[in-house]
Amino acid sequence: MRRRRTRRQSHRPGGPSRRLYRDPSRRWIAGICAGIANHLGVPVFWVRLLAVLPMLSPLLPLMVLSYIVATLRIPMEPETLYEDAEEQAFVRSVHLAPSATFGELRHRMRNLEYRLRRLEAYVTSPEFNIDEDLRAPSKLRSI
Repeated sequence: MRRRRTRRQSHRPGGPSRRLYRDPSRRWIAGICAGIANHLGVPVFWVRLLAVLPMLSPLLPLMVLSYIVATLRIPMEPETLYEDAEEQAFVRSVHLAPSATFGELRHRMRNLEYRLRRLEAYVTSPEFNIDEDLRAPSKLRSI
């Protein structure tokens, strides 16, 4: 028997952080344009410009109705979606440029591994014991 997916379960990788939310921190009216800009990873100026241009044509009633429906259908971004701004920036970078983000992470991990190897080589070397003896004056014999 196939299990039906409920509406709340996300079928995309990345879970709820990849959903479209209204952005209350950068909103002008309801945060729709800011939320779309966050989701697509583009500057909010361009999304607002694309939203205003059709309003200058006979499509004004359709755009106003669309904006009202979007306001009612798209949820506000939860405050607990990200733990801090660094996590939010990381999730956004993974969403926009995953290969670049993981390349940077790979570089950082290689650098940490290199530093750990150097530290391990120093701690296991005879120089470490000599340095420890020089640092601890109580271990030195008085002459």
